Amino acid sequence: MQKDKYVALSRKYRPITFDQVTGHDIAITILKNQLNSKHLAHAYLFTGLHGTGKTTLARIFAKSLNCERPVNGNPCNNCTSCNEITCSSSLDVLEIDGASNRGIDDIRNINESVGYATFQGKYKIYIIDEVHMLTKEAFNALLKTLEEPPANTKFFLATTEAHKIPPTILSRCQRIDLKRIETEQIKEKLISITKELDLKIEEDALSIIARLAEGSMRDGESLLENVIAYSDKTITANEIYKILGLPPKNVFFTLDNAFKKEDLNAPFTLAPELFSTHTNLTSLIDELSIHYKYVAKALLNVQSADFALFTKEEKEGYKNATAIYSISQVMEILNILANTYHYNFTPISKQIHVEMLLQKILSCKHAKSGQEILKHLQSLKGGLQETVAKPAQAAIYKAPVPPAQTAAASPAPAAQISSAKASPPKKADQNIDILSSEQTKKDTILQFAAVELGAKLNKNL
Repeated sequence: MQKDKYVALSRKYRPITFDQVTGHDIAITILKNQLNSKHLAHAYLFTGLHGTGKTTLARIFAKSLNCERPVNGNPCNNCTSCNEITCSSSLDVLEIDGASNRGIDDIRNINESVGYATFQGKYKIYIIDEVHMLTKEAFNALLKTLEEPPANTKFFLATTEAHKIPPTILSRCQRIDLKRIETEQIKEKLISITKELDLKIEEDALSIIARLAEGSMRDGESLLENVIAYSDKTITANEIYKILGLPPKNVFFTLDNAFKKEDLNAPFTLAPELFSTHTNLTSLIDELSIHYKYVAKALLNVQSADFALFTKEEKEGYKNATAIYSISQVMEILNILANTYHYNFTPISKQIHVEMLLQKILSCKHAKSGQEILKHLQSLKGGLQETVAKPAQAAIYKAPVPPAQTAAASPAPAAQISSAKASPPKKADQNIDILSSEQTKKDTILQFAAVELGAKLNKNL
C-alpha cells in the first residue's frame, strides 16, 4: 500500500476558511461584510509581508464567492467548486504567477478569455500573485480590462511591494493591507501544530521560533519544520539556535560582560564563534542590531510583547544589561552597526571585519551623548573666563598710579614728553594683552564648537 506523500507544514495547515486565518480580523470583517451585502468591488489588491496570507485570503474569498452553500461568509469546503479551488484545479478560478507571466502577451491572453462564460461557478476569478513584477506594457494592457471587466469577472491581485504598482492600477482596486502577524499569535499556531503532531518541544523553543519568524506565519512554520527534522526527542530552547545555524543569545551576553570589564581580548575569542554561524556578515549585523534594540528598550523601560516570549536566561541577561550600558552608549553602538551595514566587505579575511566590529562596540564604553559634550564645553568656557579675569584684575591693581598734577606745575620739557611717548609699555599691560588675546581665541573656539554641536543636535532631533 502506498503511503501518503509528505506535505509541508505551511501547506498542510493552510487556512481554508476565514475563521482559521490568524491576525487579520479587520480584513476578514471587510470581506465578509461585502459578501453578505453583495456590494463587491471588481478588483482587490492584497498587500503585505511575505507569508502573512495574501494568496490564502484571495483563495478563501474566491471560494466564498463561488460556493454553493456558504455559511456566515465562509465557504463550505464540501461542494464541487470549493474542492476544485482547494486543489487548484478549478476552471473558474485561475492563479497566475506575475513573476513568470509578466509580459504584454500574457496579459493579452487574460483579456481575450475574460469574456468567456464561467464553467460552473458564479464568477470567473483571476488571482495574479506578485503582480508588481508585470512590465509597464503589461500593466497598460491590463488597465482597461481591470477598470471595466464583465459583471461575472473579478481580479484579485497580490503583492509584497505595492509601491511598485502604477497609481492607475491602484486607483481601480480595493486595497486590503495585511500587517505582520503578532509574535504571540504565531506561537499559538505553532503550539497547536506541535500538539496535533504530538511533537516534543519546549515552549521556550517555540517562543524563539515565533520571534525569528518576524511576523510571517509561513516563515514560522518553515522554521518549525527544520527543527522537527533534527530529532524526535524533546527539543530544548538551547538547541534551537544550533539547529537553525544562529548564534545563541549567551554569546551577546558575553559581549555585554566584556563591555563592562573593558576586556579588549574578548573580540578575538567571540569572533570565531560568530563568524562560523554567518556566511553573510550582514546577517550578523542584523543579530547584533536586534540585541542592542532590546537593550535600549530595557533601558528605556519600553513595554514590548517580545519580552513576554523571552526565556528565563534571556530575561535575566537583558535585566543585567541595564546596569552595564547607558542609553548614549547603546545609541552610539546602533549608529556604528547602521554605518557598517552598507560597508563593502572585502573577500579576504572576513573574520577580521568581525573582530574590528566587536572592538568598535567595546570602544563605545566612554561614549558621551551630544548634550553631555555640549554641557562640558559650556563648563570649560565658564572656567576659562574666571581664570583669565583673576590675573587681569590683579595686574590692574598692581599698576602704579601717576601722581596728580597741580595747576601751578610747570609744563614738562619737550625732551621728557618725547621720551615718555617712546617708552615701551609696562609689563603688567603686556600680561593683560596676552591673557586677553588667549582668552579671545579660546572663547571663540568654544563658541564655534558649541554652536556647531547644537546645530547637529537640533538636526538629529
